[in-house]
Amino acid sequence: MPDLCHYRSRPKVSGQRAATPSRSTTSPVAAGDIPGGLIKEFKKYMYVYPLSKTVWYPFVQTSSYKLVHQVRVFFFHTFFSYFVDCMLFMARKRPMAVEKYRKINKLIDVLGYFTVRSWNFQNDNVQALWKKMSEDDRKMFNFDMGDVDWSKYSENSILGGRLYLMNDSLDNVSKSKKKMYFLAIIHYVFIALMVYVLYRLLSPVVQMFL
Repeated sequence: MPDLCHYRSRPKVSGQRAATPSRSTTSPVAAGDIPGGLIKEFKKYMYVYPLSKTVWYPFVQTSSYKLVHQVRVFFFHTFFSYFVDCMLFMARKRPMAVEKYRKINKLIDVLGYFTVRSWNFQNDNVQALWKKMSEDDRKMFNFDMGDVDWSKYSENSILGGRLYLMNDSLDNVSKSKKKMYFLAIIHYVFIALMVYVLYRLLSPVVQMFL
């Protein structure tokens, strides 16, 4: 902002100008589950700093195909949430998984318009401003998005969410990792069981067409 005000104060600059400090034209960043993508980076640090109050193994998958996404939502959100609520009901506890996942699915649908598309923000004014700055000003007011370490950004975001949103201390990271390992075993056993049940249910139908 100080640099932009200084640039605007020059007599030769006229009209309204917008300066967008984006990275899309200088050094694009992907949001997907690919090497260097933000989702992949977040997943990496999500397992490095697991939450101590996690009740299930965090499992994130992305797909470019809507049908594949909907099938995954049915099995990993809808079917799973009803299964959890049945367990809670039998344990005489208040069912809540279905309602929670319904809210999650609504949020996914709202954000889907932005997350499944590529966005290109022009930052010509920012680049022009950067070129006009002296080396001393660049060091003092560094807004070059090409220098952002997105891996470090992801790590800091996970740490910040853990500390300041979830109020989860870093002192129990080691204990949380052991819990995460145990939850991972339960998670994959559940998936194997679900695949087996589907096989038993669908195999007679498949045999009818063979």
